[in-house]
Amino acid sequence: MSQMGVVNNNLFILEGSMRYLYFTSEYCVPCKSLKPRILKHHEIAIIDIDKSNEYVVKYNVMSVPTLLVINNDNSVETQISGTRISKWLDETFKE
Repeated sequence: MSQMGVVNNNLFILEGSMRYLYFTSEYCVPCKSLKPRILKHHEIAIIDIDKSNEYVVKYNVMSVPTLLVINNDNSVETQISGTRISKWLDETFKE
């Protein structure tokens, strides 16, 4: 069974499964435009960089918006930043 965790009141799977981490900030205009699309997908953990610095440091996030696809072994499989996130959502979730 997968272990669960919470980031910014958002439940997500910690290990044992592919997972998605979306790094955002309240002041980020592109983040605000992506937010409605991100919120449709409960499997994406939303991490506010101003409130969860440990994840920013752990995954070396340098800008927002950034979406990480994390493998079962906690390594980053894919890192997507900026406007490319919208295209990734289209391809991954077939919205």
